[in-house]
Amino acid sequence: MGGEDREIDQAAVSSALAWWLEAGVDVPVSEQPRDWLKTAALPPPLVSDAPPPVATVHEDLSAFRHWLSNEPGLPLDRAGARRVLPHGAEGAEVMLLSEMPASDDGEQPIGGEAWALAVKMLAAIGIAPEQAYSA
Repeated sequence: MGGEDREIDQAAVSSALAWWLEAGVDVPVSEQPRDWLKTAALPPPLVSDAPPPVATVHEDLSAFRHWLSNEPGLPLDRAGARRVLPHGAEGAEVMLLSEMPASDDGEQPIGGEAWALAVKMLAAIGIAPEQAYSA
């Protein structure tokens, strides 16, 4: 969204193209009416000779956090990007998920006014903020 130039692989291009075609965006303007209810054939998926990615398994949450903070090549890993790690007690009763925090939210996944609201909501169900896990 910020206009960054970054490489994407053929699978991502094929997926994006298929999504646009399914949404009906195949031409910007057409002189002919479009039958929106007609099913269109999707292009065949691209076949790659590359082996499928291997899932990384971690022994515990601290090992996962260490991997998440240091592993190169993760999504959104680019120059100037900051990594915001999950925060909270392991085995917490509640897990809060949020989008990427604003740059002024600090080093926790939920910050600012959103965190103040989350604290109030947690208090309403009888859970202290330090007993919740946020990511």
